[in-house]
Amino acid sequence: MSHRFRNNLKDVRNLPRANINSDHNLLVWNNRNYLKIVINFQKVTPRFDLEKLYAERQKVQSALVGTFGAIEHESGNVEVQWK
Repeated sequence: MSHRFRNNLKDVRNLPRANINSDHNLLVWNNRNYLKIVINFQKVTPRFDLEKLYAERQKVQSALVGTFGAIEHESGNVEVQWK
């Protein structure tokens, strides 16, 4: 038998005359419970560097305008409108 929690029992008694219609004796105990404190740490969400995102957007947008502009000049039927 594990003796890990034996210090938690404060009072143990048996009640032989308890009316439970059985040949067993009723066992009553009081125990002490230690609850572990749970610490919830807030997760830090990573912040995005918006300056880098906007710079990357400008690079991609200028590359696409250059590519579609070349296609427009070759075929003559593609319309490109960028803000």
